[in-house]
Parts: sequence; C-alpha cells; structure tokens
Amino acid sequence: DYRSQNKPTDVISFPIDEPIKKGRVDGEVTILGDIFLAPEMIDGDIIRIIIHGLTHLLGFDHKGQREKEKFNQIIKKQWSGKN
Repeated sequence: DYRSQNKPTDVISFPIDEPIKKGRVDGEVTILGDIFLAPEMIDGDIIRIIIHGLTHLLGFDHKGQREKEKFNQIIKKQWSGKN
C-alpha cells in the first residue's frame, strides 16, 4: 500500500525520480512524475485536484500539522491564481 491508508483517494502522485528541492524546478523541461486521478472520487473542481497532485510532485506533503498548513497555503495560492 503506497499511502498506508485503507481508503480510496481522488488523486495520487508518483515522483519519477528522486525528490526535487521543495518548490524548485530547474531547466526548460522537467518530468516530475505521474499523477493519477480517480474521477469517481473527485468531489469538486478537477483543476484543484491536479494542483494537489502537482504540489506533491514538487516535494511537498501534508503528513504533520505544519506540513499540512504549508501544503494548504501553496494550494490556496495556486488556486487563487486560477480565478
């Protein structure tokens, strides 16, 4: 079990290589990894779900409270840029 959780998810990300420095992408083209969506589990805007998966590929997580707050901050910032 990749997530160590016995429940379905709406999105899951798999980095293609070693984790990058949090939030830093160097070069013109960077393959970060794969993002898999489970449409039947998505409750809301798919763009927000994709941003969530991409944030994981950029090296961020939400396991602890501090990490969760930072993760949510990043998503909120990216989400606000959409509108």
